[in-house]
Amino acid sequence: MRAKREIVGALDLGSSSVALVIAEVSREDVTVLGTGIAPCEGLSNGRVISINDTAAAITAARVEAEHMSGCELSEVYVSFSGRDITGMNNRGLIYHRKCAQVSRGDLESAIENAIHVRLDEGVVLNVVPRQYILDRHEGIKDPVGMSGVQLEAEVHMTIADRAALDTIERCVLKASMKVRDFVVAPLASSLAVLREDERKMGVIMLDLGTGTSNIQIWQHGRLEWTGVIDMGTDLITTAISRSLRTPVSCAEDIRLRFGAACLADDDVNQPIPVACVGGRGPAQISRRMLVENIIQPTVVDWLTTIASRLQTVIDFNDMTAGIVLTGAAALLPGIELVSNGVFNLNTRLGAPESVGGINSRVEQNPMMSPAWGTVIYRSMLPSGDAVQPMTPRSAREMPGGGFGGLISRAINFLF
Repeated sequence: MRAKREIVGALDLGSSSVALVIAEVSREDVTVLGTGIAPCEGLSNGRVISINDTAAAITAARVEAEHMSGCELSEVYVSFSGRDITGMNNRGLIYHRKCAQVSRGDLESAIENAIHVRLDEGVVLNVVPRQYILDRHEGIKDPVGMSGVQLEAEVHMTIADRAALDTIERCVLKASMKVRDFVVAPLASSLAVLREDERKMGVIMLDLGTGTSNIQIWQHGRLEWTGVIDMGTDLITTAISRSLRTPVSCAEDIRLRFGAACLADDDVNQPIPVACVGGRGPAQISRRMLVENIIQPTVVDWLTTIASRLQTVIDFNDMTAGIVLTGAAALLPGIELVSNGVFNLNTRLGAPESVGGINSRVEQNPMMSPAWGTVIYRSMLPSGDAVQPMTPRSAREMPGGGFGGLISRAINFLF
């Protein structure tokens, strides 16, 4: 019997652009039908600063993707970033009066107890089961059918700001679509670029974007930690602009055309024209000076800040698989070498792989990791008929932040 297929729209809201992927999804495979990418001046550091500008960019990406795919979208799954995104590990417990077989309903009850936390301004968005504990025996992946008295569900929850989600929803509505579900960008990128053996061995996923650094830590196949830091490639652009006294637009062009995190032996003395502010005549700088005096120190400071934050969370010696680095910074030549030095861990550049269909914009493009991961996230959920749209509004209307749909999402994520 042929698996049920569904047309899915996955929208990623980056700090400087939006990306939309239209794909045909089933439990067996995913096929890209169309993509749309549009620059956006309505986003900054993962947050909406202009609803109109953001909605216009979403509309432009939608028109392009729909034209390419021949499909019309009425709803989308949305990935987003922002410093308000956090992660939390928690456990939920249920008891049987006597030894009994564990049912799927028992899992639902245990997960519901785990995610019943009081949040002032946050919404629980994504729930990833870490393990189940049956009668104090840890490390159980699927306890259904086993017998016991006490069942615990240990989960990792991603939490986001209610107001930020409301604003994103308004942007999408203004672009004539509805939000079907949200997924935080760190989780989406992890789904896009991490391999199973890396998640088991211990790995740090760094999605270094234009305005934010999305981070997740996995170990023993479990999601340990989620965080976002307000630092991105804009740091490099700003450093170039200030050091060379050139407009930001020119600095961005220099970064994209000539930037590197460290130098190879060739082209070290390549002259680079620099437009000066105020209409003054152009100047020149060698590529060696650009990289060694401006870009490399900025990248080292950036990664050092991340490393200092993570050292309060984990022991780097436990990260046997090292670092997988994706996002805009992954396009900077030599960044994996700088990362190796800062973290003292092996670094692999990550990007979507084995993408079926019209994949020229997606496969091996690290900037498309969150959008592609959002498609993968959808493929791991129940069929479309079983999933109710999860919006900030519905979250407020349900006790504890919209748990009804989260439970089935959590169980299917594990299985």
